[in-house]
Amino acid sequence: LKFDKCPTVNSPVGYWNFEEGTGGTTLDNCANGFTGTLGSGGNAPTWTTGKYGNGLSFDGDDSVNMGSQSALQMNYTDSFSFSSWVNVASLPTAGQYW
Repeated sequence: LKFDKCPTVNSPVGYWNFEEGTGGTTLDNCANGFTGTLGSGGNAPTWTTGKYGNGLSFDGDDSVNMGSQSALQMNYTDSFSFSSWVNVASLPTAGQYW
């Protein structure tokens, strides 16, 4: 099951599917339009082939900045959900953390 756009009822705050495949930004597929900016230099993830279409490869210190819009600010006493698909190349050994 693949979504290209967010549902219009009870829409998530943001949905980034990393389908662009090139460039320094990733688009929010929800109505909010929170474009993510890929990190630069050593903090830039690289575009790759994903399970379905394109994806981003992160090497541990890479980032995507979604901005500081109030809708993205989380109060950790409120309920929230976060979802992602991750393909881990190797599992950490004892004493290591992700």
